[in-house]
Amino acid sequence: MRRPGDLAGAKVLKLDVTDQASVQVAVETVLDREGRIDAVVNNAGVGAFVPFEHSSDDDWLETFDTNLFGPVRVARAALPTMRAQGDGVIVNISSVAERVPAIPMQSAYSASKHGLCVLTDALNTECRAFGVRAVCIEPGFTATSIMEKHRISRLEDDDPYKPVLDNIEQFFRAGPRGRRSGQRRRSDDRGGDRRHPHRRHALPRERARAHANRRRRTGR
Repeated sequence: MRRPGDLAGAKVLKLDVTDQASVQVAVETVLDREGRIDAVVNNAGVGAFVPFEHSSDDDWLETFDTNLFGPVRVARAALPTMRAQGDGVIVNISSVAERVPAIPMQSAYSASKHGLCVLTDALNTECRAFGVRAVCIEPGFTATSIMEKHRISRLEDDDPYKPVLDNIEQFFRAGPRGRRSGQRRRSDDRGGDRRHPHRRHALPRERARAHANRRRRTGR
């Protein structure tokens, strides 16, 4: 989250989306102060950069607890008030990662964000009769501190997944501006996909799938 000083005029409350009691206290505090809740934005997100084969149950549970069950807790706590008001909107921040060809090393993150969009659709269908809307936003790559928050698996030099992970890390750390510059410099004969530079080091099946997707898109 931004520093409170960066949010001029905002009243900042502490809220841990993985803790139901914390969510309930925050919602009750808002109602005590303002008397209503007009909008909820679920923006909390985490995710480890780790090969699926090496991922642990804890990696998946931590990611889903924040990215999917966090919004569930917050929306569920705010919904009774919105329904009684006959008005309100719940905005869930997902990611383009849930929709584009899957990004290697982020299987748990992508799966959780896909689940969040499906949840949003279901919530919107259930609650629109009460005047409550739910919308899902899928941002693309954005300059944030995501790489400082997320755990990045450190692999041995002879690990077959290491080239992919190293390229993915470099790709995200470059930021949008750095990626655009790097893509302009990259020569076509290096075999990389400009939109998905990790595919230069992709595993054989991933490379074949990427090639098939390009053929479907271009007809060549």
